[in-house]
Amino acid sequence: MTKDTFEELFATDEKKATDGVEIPMGYNAKEEEIIFWIAEINNKKHAAAQRQYAKLLEASRRNEKRYDAALAKVVAKGILVKWKGIIDKDGNEIESTFENRCKYLVKYPKLFQAVMEQSMNQDNFRPEGAVEAEKETEKN
Repeated sequence: MTKDTFEELFATDEKKATDGVEIPMGYNAKEEEIIFWIAEINNKKHAAAQRQYAKLLEASRRNEKRYDAALAKVVAKGILVKWKGIIDKDGNEIESTFENRCKYLVKYPKLFQAVMEQSMNQDNFRPEGAVEAEKETEKN
């Protein structure tokens, strides 16, 4: 176990937490990298989206399809900031609009899960150098 300070372990870069960090998510059919910008769960925008869609979430909780669509809206507004490299079957880039992010989060449950996992990974949102310093300490 490393001897990190409390600040090193739990500090969050607020800009990264809200604006998102670049997360490579594979390659498309053109062999171009797919990159998602994912914000930290419970950031200010995510909390606002949860409040905005609270009534919709509550009203749809007994209907799985409607509930999943409502959750996708919260995630598309507050966590999945944007993407690059998503293409359709004809090779055209799919724009990272709110509507498209919602659509793909519902269509691909594994995508939804991957986005949520990355949004909860503390290392993605720590201040620059904190993760590298921790790895260097572990080596010694």
